[in-house]
Amino acid sequence: MAANDAGALLALGEGGAASEESASASAAPSDEETVGQDKDEIDDGAESADSDGRGQILSHPLDRWSKDQIEAALAKDPDSLGSMSIGYAHAGALVNGVQMPPGDGWELVNAEHAWGTRETVDNLTHCLKRVSEFFPGAARMYIGHISGRRGGHLSPHKSHQCGRDVDVSYYYQSGQEKWYATATAANLDRERTWAFVRTLITDTDVELILMDRSVQRLVRQFAIARGEDREWIDRLFDGGGGLSPLIRHAKGHATHLHVRFYNPLAQETGRRSYEILVKRRILQPPS
Repeated sequence: MAANDAGALLALGEGGAASEESASASAAPSDEETVGQDKDEIDDGAESADSDGRGQILSHPLDRWSKDQIEAALAKDPDSLGSMSIGYAHAGALVNGVQMPPGDGWELVNAEHAWGTRETVDNLTHCLKRVSEFFPGAARMYIGHISGRRGGHLSPHKSHQCGRDVDVSYYYQSGQEKWYATATAANLDRERTWAFVRTLITDTDVELILMDRSVQRLVRQFAIARGEDREWIDRLFDGGGGLSPLIRHAKGHATHLHVRFYNPLAQETGRRSYEILVKRRILQPPS
């Protein structure tokens, strides 16, 4: 997505859009009616496969490299090529992964399963730090699974295999924050949650965000009430112009957000290096 001025996040707006959204939402099932339906679902069992998009088109550090040069670099210093996201979110591997660091504004649920590409970790860290800048002293966000150190299957997920998927908590009201808490109208910190989601969209190359529709309703209403452009919000949640929505419903995501980033550098490095990685037995080919 194009990078907009995240500073506009805190600007208050006027208008009747919020009441219109509230009226349409009143006909939909309540939070209590929908959230329990998803609570026991496997984390990303309803998650879609990789999209057809490619993310931002960037010049690549290996653009002028031959296969022989890449192989020589892998033989001498594999880390020099940086992170590699191999294959697909639901069938892939991670090479030269980066572990999500600890931070003042977040808590790692399981550090051993918090490995991603450099792009993923940098994007996530940037967004978390921005929320901390907007709201000093805000409650911490919990960081769940990203990938294992070398990627591949990570139970109970279908995805999370190549360092581009991240599970994070919502932001909750002070005193109610904990990992895997079901987000409701009573405990969700809408302001900070929208700040995080908005920063993902405006500041990073995000591919998709999975959020239970009961939580979507709360966040969407808040964004419109704060003066966000209604057409832009509708595109984010509903799609349009032949494109799928960026923010999508998936069962099991009333307790956390699932974020997937495009990784133009790590994905392209992986594509160019794959045959050599298999040849040198750094990676095993799919069976």
